[in-house]
Amino acid sequence: MSHSTPVTHSVMPAPKKAKVTPTMAFNCALLAGPDATGPIVAASDGFLNHRIKAKLNVRKASDDDVQKSFLKLSFPFGQHGQNNNATNGKGLVFRYDSNDRCLAMADCHALNIAFPRGTIFAVEPVPEALANKILALQNDAAASNAFPRETTFAVEQAPEALANKIPALPNDGAAAGARRDEKPKSLLLVKIRLPPGANLFVEGFGLPFANGDDAELEAWVNHAGVLAEAPGVSLISILRQREVCLVLASNVTNLQDRLNPVSSVESFSYPYGTEHDWDLERAGKLIEQHKSHKQYNPVYRFQDDNSHICAITQCVVQDVYWIIQDAKRISTEYHEAYFVPSAPGSANWFVVVMLDKDFRTVKFSAAWPTLADCEDIHLSLKVNGETSGTVDWKCSLMEHPESRPALQAHAIEKHWAVFSVVPNAKDAEKFAMKVHTSALDVKKDIGSGRLNLAAIDFRLDTRDEQRKVEAACKLLPGALPTNLGLTHGHFPGASLDPSLRDVRLTTAEIEDRMDLCRSFWRCAGFWSWMNKPRRDLTGAMEQLSLGDANLRPLEVVNYLAGVDDRLRDALLGQALPKDREPLGKYLSARPLGVAMVTGGPGFGKTTVLAIMGIAMRRTFGHLLCSGPSNAAVSNLALRLDLVGTEVCKEYNAGKAEDDGTRLRRWLVVRAFRSDQNLELIQRILGNPENWMDMLLKSKWTLHLTPVFWLFVVMGSRFTKERTLQSDDCQFLHDLHEKVMIWPELAPVRQIATASTTKTWHNLSEDAKHRLRKVLKVLLLEIAQNADILCMTPAVSSKDEDSNGYLKWKQETARCVLVDEAGNMNRPDIFCVAGNVLLPLAMGGDPKQLRPLVKSKNQKDAEGKFQNRFAKHGQISGMEIVASSGFPVYQLTKQLPIP
Repeated sequence: MSHSTPVTHSVMPAPKKAKVTPTMAFNCALLAGPDATGPIVAASDGFLNHRIKAKLNVRKASDDDVQKSFLKLSFPFGQHGQNNNATNGKGLVFRYDSNDRCLAMADCHALNIAFPRGTIFAVEPVPEALANKILALQNDAAASNAFPRETTFAVEQAPEALANKIPALPNDGAAAGARRDEKPKSLLLVKIRLPPGANLFVEGFGLPFANGDDAELEAWVNHAGVLAEAPGVSLISILRQREVCLVLASNVTNLQDRLNPVSSVESFSYPYGTEHDWDLERAGKLIEQHKSHKQYNPVYRFQDDNSHICAITQCVVQDVYWIIQDAKRISTEYHEAYFVPSAPGSANWFVVVMLDKDFRTVKFSAAWPTLADCEDIHLSLKVNGETSGTVDWKCSLMEHPESRPALQAHAIEKHWAVFSVVPNAKDAEKFAMKVHTSALDVKKDIGSGRLNLAAIDFRLDTRDEQRKVEAACKLLPGALPTNLGLTHGHFPGASLDPSLRDVRLTTAEIEDRMDLCRSFWRCAGFWSWMNKPRRDLTGAMEQLSLGDANLRPLEVVNYLAGVDDRLRDALLGQALPKDREPLGKYLSARPLGVAMVTGGPGFGKTTVLAIMGIAMRRTFGHLLCSGPSNAAVSNLALRLDLVGTEVCKEYNAGKAEDDGTRLRRWLVVRAFRSDQNLELIQRILGNPENWMDMLLKSKWTLHLTPVFWLFVVMGSRFTKERTLQSDDCQFLHDLHEKVMIWPELAPVRQIATASTTKTWHNLSEDAKHRLRKVLKVLLLEIAQNADILCMTPAVSSKDEDSNGYLKWKQETARCVLVDEAGNMNRPDIFCVAGNVLLPLAMGGDPKQLRPLVKSKNQKDAEGKFQNRFAKHGQISGMEIVASSGFPVYQLTKQLPIP
């Protein structure tokens, strides 16, 4: 394949290669119609020189799958591959390479047509029309069609007239790497008959296809045209046939034996049932029952919701289940222990627990790093040899006990564990603490029965795992919609026409959109959804979509619909010059509102994401932003604010201050939990002279938080770099008027503006209590009025203590933006994206680390894997969507280092 200009592209990092299931491939030709007279619409290179390629594949059964037969149709991207598509803003298409276990640039658009159980393969002579059809399909686009169960394959001798039309064929059907049979094969016609009631499953159908060199083929694959060599034959008519005709070369008996076993094999399903909600007791029984020395292979395309959600939830549960079990075992093992006073007169004590040498390094070596980070640790203590007088005290594990002066006289062994504890006074009365002051003092008591006994109780917090499981289960049929605001406002895409702003979705439309969302995340295409009977959808939605009259259309969304020409220039002007035109085209036509950007470190991915985010806020409504870590979310918020500020500056250049057409800045808020916001403002007000040093040494950040914006409207000394300006949003100006005259806020204003030498600590407890109530309301009000709210998935899901973020996500958010999505697990993306398919933009570096799986290769004492779905957990949301064929915008030039 020749290329006019090179396209730099990256691939996902490849984990250790797994054994690939052998696949037998047969060169063939596909005919239009159920007999040998139809035109050829696709064919393998060995048959005819057809622009659409076809190949019949038979994949042998493996441990986690059954034998499959499927027809692959491949469609070329054009003379220069995907280079023209990238230049024209169509984006690049990737595929999953099962050999290298990573994403790679796709060399064609493909459809896989899978045959169901019970399909009959009947062998007869092969018509030329069928061969042409197969060729056409293979040169078009990448799609997978699975034939339904009970399909039969009948093999017959090809008619002489047909055989004369097709040149001699090479021998076929050998598995990859196997020696080919030298015996010549006969030219055969294979009639594939589907069982009653069963349908083909077409993998990859509905995904956009672009070929700038062949407009006719592009239209045909996108369900809006016909081929010159097959008049009146559409792609849809072929895929809806009850009988499929192929021409290939093989031995009749051999071919029959290879094709028809699929008819009698049961469909594969994971043995974990259909209930996937959080239930550790139920899950534990299934995990123990189905432990194995083998892990499940990663799956990038799912045919049903149950398999999809099973794989995702089981990965989450199995990743923590074995750690919980280890924690339970640890809590039953008592070890000798003694107490050391931390300092004279201090209520804090150190407890030295003398663990066995192999306790941390061998027996519980895999679980210990996770357990050591546990925030809720208790010690169960008792006097040696006694069953009464046991106490349970909360403690914390010390990382470097040898550095403590009180412990320097003790020969603390590396395999021991030291805890810090404040004994409960009442419990201490009934418990005899064994106190020692030196190593020599301890040594004579070891093994004598004169020491205390201690068991460590790690009480793991599994709320995060539970949140992820619940987020995944929202993608099961019957779940409630996550974004309730869609029933009270405009639906995604409606803002393409300002007159549709007040359109509300009906219950049927919401359910239909949830069904579409499930198809999207299964990543197997949209054949089933597009072939369902049309619901009573809003006429506006149909107007916004493109498609064949016989199919339900997939909407194509314009991110820039709410942007005028001046704003478009200012917005795209933030990108590198080479990206401005193609990026604008890319954003103007996003299938289902899905956009992705990728590139290496320093290529400006977050800046391009910010451009997308500003366009989304302008076109769709309030924007929810997230990422896999606090650092990622804070960095994204910073970039959105910088880009938004620069865009406003350029848009307003030359406009008078009183010009009503001036653009106002978007309010970007970096959200933390409400209790964290309160603690942050109290810490700053309590140390106003050295607050920056205090923040640098702590976990806190101020920039763009609700506390930051409150200080901005007060004209605070803490936010000198940002002052309230005329182009700031109206809400901030209204908030300024309110807080500057609010009597209860006077102490905060005085400290913030340095008009007093007092600090938070000088206020009375009653004054502090009143201020906390007022500040809590104000900080929440700031977050709820954000144009763009940035938070982690965990914070977005908590509505405790009146955070208000969950309500904002459910009722206000209209679109979602995720940075570092290549490192973000799917449940976290489900958590912020919801189940109604809001417009979604993702960005990430394909070479960055994959999502973390704690038990990736962990095995139990019998050598069985603790997490059989670990490979599934390493697939990020962005990776699986990109592998399904959704176009990705790729950055190819690194930004200059300032």
